[in-house]
Amino acid sequence: MTCNVVEEFLSLFKTHGLNQRTAARGKEILAGLSPRCCLRIAMTHWVDRTLRIHCRLGIGQTPLPVSTDALESLFGKFKSVIQRSPKADFNRLVLLIPSLCGPGLDENSVLKALQSVSHKDLKQWQKENLARTQIQKRREFQLQNKVPDPGAPLSA
Repeated sequence: MTCNVVEEFLSLFKTHGLNQRTAARGKEILAGLSPRCCLRIAMTHWVDRTLRIHCRLGIGQTPLPVSTDALESLFGKFKSVIQRSPKADFNRLVLLIPSLCGPGLDENSVLKALQSVSHKDLKQWQKENLARTQIQKRREFQLQNKVPDPGAPLSA
């Protein structure tokens, strides 16, 4: 359901751009989600914020081209995770979203964050706060059960 709404929403702006008419239609599409849905709230804020920019430009009903490449990439990952439904993978993706589109991000703040956090700190935080992913569980199982390499020759 959510993926269908998002797909229709993205398609609208990708093909028609953003103006007052498409903004209204976009909000109608988002009405298909629960009023408390975080995705609906975030996308509605995006429409409102971008529409204000459109109005400040004073271009009337001329549609403002909307680059949805970043959004499509983000929601492509979202769709992929939802289809597989592993909670741990989804948690990791949710942590990535603010780094892609959070407010106030600039080159200096990203550089400072990258320089101040060590890989060891990140691994420790992940261990304490995130569940293991399906891939991690499978690798651990294979290591514990010493599953033979399918390409290795059989031993006598």
